[in-house]
Amino acid sequence: MIDAHVALPGRPTVRVRKISPVQTKRGAEQYEREIREAVLAGTWRNTEDERRTPTFAVFAAYFLETYAATNNRPSTVREKRRALGRGLLDELGHLRLDAIGTRGVEAFKARRKQDGVGNKTINEELAILRKILGYAEEIGELNAPSPKIRRLKVQRPGFDFLDFDEARRLVNPLRTTSREVAHEEAVMV
Repeated sequence: MIDAHVALPGRPTVRVRKISPVQTKRGAEQYEREIREAVLAGTWRNTEDERRTPTFAVFAAYFLETYAATNNRPSTVREKRRALGRGLLDELGHLRLDAIGTRGVEAFKARRKQDGVGNKTINEELAILRKILGYAEEIGELNAPSPKIRRLKVQRPGFDFLDFDEARRLVNPLRTTSREVAHEEAVMV
Protein backbone atom coordinates (compact mmCIF):
# COMPACT_ATOMS: atom_id res chain seq x y z
CA MET A 1 0.00 0.00 0.00
CA ILE A 2 1.23 3.52 -0.72
CA ASP A 3 0.46 6.71 1.18
CA ALA A 4 1.98 9.59 -0.77
CA HIS A 5 1.73 13.29 0.11
CA VAL A 6 2.62 15.45 -2.90
CA ALA A 7 3.16 19.16 -2.18
CA LEU A 8 2.16 21.36 -5.09
CA PRO A 9 3.30 24.98 -5.30
CA GLY A 10 0.41 27.36 -4.67
CA ARG A 11 -2.09 24.52 -4.21
CA PRO A 12 -3.04 22.19 -1.38
CA THR A 13 -1.05 19.02 -0.82
CA VAL A 14 -2.48 15.99 -2.61
CA ARG A 15 -2.66 12.78 -0.64
CA VAL A 16 -2.89 9.47 -2.46
CA ARG A 17 -3.54 6.23 -0.61
CA LYS A 18 -3.86 3.21 -2.85
CA ILE A 19 -3.00 -0.45 -2.98
CA SER A 20 -0.10 -1.15 -5.27
CA PRO A 21 -0.88 -3.43 -8.21
CA VAL A 22 2.42 -5.25 -7.60
CA GLN A 23 2.42 -6.59 -4.04
CA THR A 24 6.12 -6.18 -3.27
CA LYS A 25 8.10 -3.40 -1.66
CA ARG A 26 9.82 -2.58 -4.94
CA GLY A 27 6.52 -2.67 -6.81
CA ALA A 28 4.92 -0.29 -4.31
CA GLU A 29 7.89 2.11 -4.53
CA GLN A 30 7.66 2.12 -8.34
CA TYR A 31 3.89 2.68 -8.19
CA GLU A 32 4.37 5.58 -5.77
CA ARG A 33 6.93 7.19 -8.13
CA GLU A 34 4.46 6.89 -11.01
CA ILE A 35 1.65 8.41 -8.96
CA ARG A 36 3.89 11.31 -7.80
CA GLU A 37 4.95 12.05 -11.39
CA ALA A 38 1.34 12.00 -12.58
CA VAL A 39 0.23 14.34 -9.77
CA LEU A 40 3.07 16.77 -10.48
CA ALA A 41 2.32 16.65 -14.23
CA GLY A 42 -1.37 17.28 -13.53
CA THR A 43 -2.50 14.12 -15.33
CA TRP A 44 -3.49 12.07 -12.28
CA ARG A 45 -7.16 11.89 -11.50
CA ASN A 46 -8.46 9.58 -8.81
CA THR A 47 -12.02 8.82 -9.87
CA GLU A 48 -12.35 6.22 -7.12
CA ASP A 49 -11.81 8.87 -4.42
CA GLU A 50 -14.24 11.24 -6.14
CA ARG A 51 -16.97 8.62 -6.09
CA ARG A 52 -16.19 7.69 -2.51
CA THR A 53 -15.95 11.21 -1.02
CA PRO A 54 -19.33 12.07 0.55
CA THR A 55 -21.05 15.42 0.38
CA PHE A 56 -20.86 17.74 3.36
CA ALA A 57 -24.55 17.15 4.17
CA VAL A 58 -24.14 13.35 4.21
CA PHE A 59 -20.97 13.46 6.28
CA ALA A 60 -22.39 16.05 8.71
CA ALA A 61 -25.28 13.67 9.46
CA TYR A 62 -22.80 10.84 10.02
CA PHE A 63 -20.70 13.13 12.25
CA LEU A 64 -23.71 14.01 14.41
CA GLU A 65 -24.84 10.38 14.74
CA THR A 66 -21.42 8.96 15.58
CA TYR A 67 -18.80 11.40 16.83
CA ALA A 68 -21.00 14.13 18.33
CA ALA A 69 -23.53 11.77 19.93
CA THR A 70 -20.71 9.79 21.53
CA ASN A 71 -18.40 12.60 22.64
CA ASN A 72 -20.74 15.52 23.39
CA ARG A 73 -23.60 16.26 25.76
CA PRO A 74 -27.08 16.02 24.21
CA SER A 75 -27.48 19.81 24.48
CA THR A 76 -24.23 20.29 22.53
CA VAL A 77 -25.40 17.87 19.83
CA ARG A 78 -28.68 19.83 19.55
CA GLU A 79 -26.74 23.09 19.21
CA LYS A 80 -24.50 21.60 16.51
CA ARG A 81 -27.57 20.37 14.65
CA ARG A 82 -29.15 23.83 14.91
CA ALA A 83 -25.94 25.55 13.74
CA LEU A 84 -25.75 23.26 10.72
CA GLY A 85 -29.36 24.06 9.86
CA ARG A 86 -28.88 27.82 10.18
CA GLY A 87 -26.81 28.06 7.03
CA LEU A 88 -23.93 25.60 6.76
CA LEU A 89 -25.98 22.88 5.08
CA ASP A 90 -27.73 25.33 2.75
CA GLU A 91 -24.43 26.86 1.66
CA LEU A 92 -22.04 23.88 1.67
CA GLY A 93 -24.24 20.78 1.96
CA HIS A 94 -24.26 19.94 -1.75
CA LEU A 95 -20.44 20.05 -2.04
CA ARG A 96 -18.19 17.02 -1.68
CA LEU A 97 -15.88 17.31 1.33
CA ASP A 98 -12.82 17.65 -0.88
CA ALA A 99 -14.49 20.49 -2.83
CA ILE A 100 -14.88 22.75 0.22
CA GLY A 101 -12.11 25.29 0.01
CA THR A 102 -11.13 28.59 1.52
CA ARG A 103 -13.08 30.50 -1.14
CA GLY A 104 -16.32 28.69 -0.23
CA VAL A 105 -15.77 29.25 3.48
CA GLU A 106 -15.12 32.96 2.95
CA ALA A 107 -18.26 33.22 0.78
CA PHE A 108 -20.24 31.53 3.57
CA LYS A 109 -18.90 34.06 6.11
CA ALA A 110 -19.74 36.99 3.82
CA ARG A 111 -23.30 35.76 3.23
CA ARG A 112 -23.90 35.25 6.95
CA LYS A 113 -22.62 38.79 7.65
CA GLN A 114 -24.96 40.16 4.95
CA ASP A 115 -27.84 38.35 6.65
CA GLY A 116 -27.07 40.33 9.82
CA VAL A 117 -25.65 37.43 11.82
CA GLY A 118 -23.18 38.40 14.56
CA ASN A 119 -19.50 37.50 14.45
CA LYS A 120 -19.75 35.27 17.54
CA THR A 121 -22.51 33.16 15.96
CA ILE A 122 -20.59 32.88 12.69
CA ASN A 123 -17.49 31.80 14.62
CA GLU A 124 -19.50 29.07 16.36
CA GLU A 125 -20.68 27.81 12.97
CA LEU A 126 -17.10 27.92 11.64
CA ALA A 127 -15.89 25.94 14.66
CA ILE A 128 -18.40 23.20 13.84
CA LEU A 129 -17.34 23.24 10.18
CA ARG A 130 -13.67 22.98 11.20
CA LYS A 131 -14.44 20.06 13.54
CA ILE A 132 -16.41 18.17 10.89
CA LEU A 133 -13.71 18.63 8.24
CA GLY A 134 -10.98 17.71 10.74
CA TYR A 135 -12.84 14.55 11.72
CA ALA A 136 -13.34 13.64 8.05
CA GLU A 137 -9.60 14.03 7.50
CA GLU A 138 -8.83 12.03 10.64
CA ILE A 139 -10.89 9.00 9.61
CA GLY A 140 -9.79 9.10 5.97
CA GLU A 141 -12.92 10.47 4.29
CA LEU A 142 -11.02 13.59 3.20
CA ASN A 143 -7.73 12.90 1.47
CA ALA A 144 -6.72 16.54 1.00
CA PRO A 145 -6.01 18.77 3.99
CA SER A 146 -9.03 20.74 5.16
CA PRO A 147 -9.06 24.45 4.27
CA LYS A 148 -7.73 27.07 6.66
CA ILE A 149 -10.70 28.63 8.43
CA ARG A 150 -10.14 32.10 9.81
CA ARG A 151 -12.37 33.27 12.62
CA LEU A 152 -13.93 36.74 12.72
CA LYS A 153 -12.90 39.23 15.35
CA VAL A 154 -15.33 39.53 18.24
CA GLN A 155 -15.36 42.44 20.66
CA ARG A 156 -15.19 41.44 24.26
CA PRO A 157 -18.36 42.35 26.10
CA GLY A 158 -18.05 45.04 28.71
CA PHE A 159 -18.03 43.94 32.32
CA ASP A 160 -20.29 45.87 34.66
CA PHE A 161 -19.60 45.77 38.41
CA LEU A 162 -22.40 46.26 40.90
CA ASP A 163 -22.23 49.42 42.98
CA PHE A 164 -22.95 49.19 46.72
CA ASP A 165 -26.65 50.05 46.37
CA GLU A 166 -27.19 47.41 43.64
CA ALA A 167 -25.36 44.81 45.73
CA ARG A 168 -27.56 45.57 48.75
CA ARG A 169 -30.74 45.23 46.64
CA LEU A 170 -29.49 41.89 45.36
CA VAL A 171 -28.52 40.44 48.76
CA ASN A 172 -31.38 41.73 50.97
CA PRO A 173 -34.13 39.54 49.44
CA LEU A 174 -31.83 36.55 49.84
CA ARG A 175 -31.30 37.29 53.52
CA THR A 176 -35.04 37.67 54.06
CA THR A 177 -35.76 34.39 52.29
CA SER A 178 -33.07 32.50 54.20
CA ARG A 179 -34.43 33.83 57.54
CA GLU A 180 -37.97 32.73 56.59
CA VAL A 181 -36.71 29.26 55.64
CA ALA A 182 -34.73 28.98 58.88
CA HIS A 183 -37.84 30.07 60.87
CA GLU A 184 -40.02 27.49 59.07
CA GLU A 185 -37.48 24.73 59.73
CA ALA A 186 -37.34 25.68 63.44
CA VAL A 187 -41.13 25.57 63.66
CA MET A 188 -41.23 22.11 62.06
CA VAL A 189 -38.78 20.69 64.57
